[in-house]
Amino acid sequence: MESAPDNIQPKPERTAIPLRAELRIWSRDILIALGLAMVIIVFLYQPVKVEGTSMAPLLSDQERIFINKFVYRVEAIERGDVVVFWYPVDPTKSFIKRVIGLPGELVEISYGRVIVDGTELDEPYVPLPFADHHSFGPARVPGGQYFVL
Repeated sequence: MESAPDNIQPKPERTAIPLRAELRIWSRDILIALGLAMVIIVFLYQPVKVEGTSMAPLLSDQERIFINKFVYRVEAIERGDVVVFWYPVDPTKSFIKRVIGLPGELVEISYGRVIVDGTELDEPYVPLPFADHHSFGPARVPGGQYFVL
């Protein structure tokens, strides 16, 4: 029978972490995860549930999407962007709409055709079955506001 060589050290025994220390580690990790989630939700992305069919066929009723809240801190809102905003009459509700008119523009809807500053918009994102044939305006979009449909 051979003996173990002298240069091999025995494995040290694992010491058990006390329950209090284990709970402190888990609590710290959970708080860090919650903090990161809050930063992401407040400043970067937010989950939103679509309610209604006004954005069909792009978005369906009850569909869940993430909105990018950071992009408009570095880029301006442009015509055609889909935006989420709080409903002015009831700030507990949010709306999802497409930007049609920018601040200062004259917007008119004539039998379903959208006209901005005298030029008819090409709206390939509105399939024929979803077209509306109502009329509106003309109305000038106030400064700092947007016209959405």
